[in-house]
Amino acid sequence: MKNADQLTDLLGEEIDQTVQYLQNGKLILCATDTIWGISCDAFNKEAYDHLSSIKNRKNNRPFVLLVSDIEMLKRYIKAPPPRIENLLVYHKRPITLVYKNSSLIPEHCVAQDDSVAIRIPKEPFIRQVIHRLDRPIASTSANISGAPYPKHFGEISSYICNNVDYISKYGRDLSIGKPSPIFSFDEEGQLLIIRE
Repeated sequence: MKNADQLTDLLGEEIDQTVQYLQNGKLILCATDTIWGISCDAFNKEAYDHLSSIKNRKNNRPFVLLVSDIEMLKRYIKAPPPRIENLLVYHKRPITLVYKNSSLIPEHCVAQDDSVAIRIPKEPFIRQVIHRLDRPIASTSANISGAPYPKHFGEISSYICNNVDYISKYGRDLSIGKPSPIFSFDEEGQLLIIRE
């Protein structure tokens, strides 16, 4: 059995390798805090377009952006109302929030209504990867659009596995939950439900 230091070293190596693939414009398959997802550096349009192609995503719908923490979130969008910020930090489930876009987010990541969906994952591994990359990643469930999302690693199709550049070793034994709820909010900070 590996001791705690060995496990920490192995996890560090896995984070290093995952970040390196993202920095090189590659697609990764990894466990997030919701379900297994395919991800890329959100600001790399070539990687982003490759992700859209693999997903067979129609209607040019943008992907969710994952940021490491509130501080990274505030780099790219106007600071959310305090009530919303508290919800992001303290809610038990991870929450995806739809924000009005700012000029700091690339156009390919923005919906036609000028909005962008962003989540702060609660899973430490993926948060550390994003922190090390130092910019958001685009993420989507590890399935072709319209197909059921995988509830664990064993349900991911060979097509998806064969079309990404790197499959994370971390989390393969996890049974992850389901996609996050999606909310937006009005100027008063009242939540508007998009998906529960």
